[in-house]
Amino acid sequence: MAYKRTSPMPIVEGGTGDSSVTAYSVVCGGTTDTGALQVVSGLGSSSEVLTSNGAGMLPTWQTAGGGGGSATSWTPSMEFDGDSTGVTYTTLSGNYVKNGDIVNFYCLIALSSRGGFMGTEAVTITGLPLGAITGQSYQGLCSIAMGDSTIPIPYVYNDGMTTTIYLLDSVIVTTTGAPDTTNFEIIASDITDTSIFQITGSYITT
Repeated sequence: MAYKRTSPMPIVEGGTGDSSVTAYSVVCGGTTDTGALQVVSGLGSSSEVLTSNGAGMLPTWQTAGGGGGSATSWTPSMEFDGDSTGVTYTTLSGNYVKNGDIVNFYCLIALSSRGGFMGTEAVTITGLPLGAITGQSYQGLCSIAMGDSTIPIPYVYNDGMTTTIYLLDSVIVTTTGAPDTTNFEIIASDITDTSIFQITGSYITT
């Protein structure tokens, strides 16, 4: 005997309680044990994930976090004692991915001129797109082509105003958590007008 009714078959009779659903949509339970099934709003975009909004709420499509973030570009700047006047580059690029509060970054700096800085001026890199937590140091990795044969240890540090990459010769930090900037590995006279830096690292953002 055929089952026939003019309205959607309810949950208690093995149905969905709905007369139709959006094609390819995500379907969730109803607002009660016997309530009609509900459809998550929208179909989402590439790389988005469904994120819980807590009990009593449908999940929503959101940009992925915790490993699902996409790379975003940033532009580094090399400074000598905090001054970048006259410094030029053949290549200057950077990318970062933010996963939760963690920022993973990379930058490539190929100099074409140090801007006349050739003495004891300390080499630092600025321009990181997201500020680090103030008062903490984060150690990264660095490689250098052309210049000082000793590889420095890059530290990301926020002094309360600027988040900077310091290039130091040891893992020493001060009692306040700041890198010991008396231990600069790279100064202007250590490199050439065509030195190339590649730096990777990660830090916690605010």
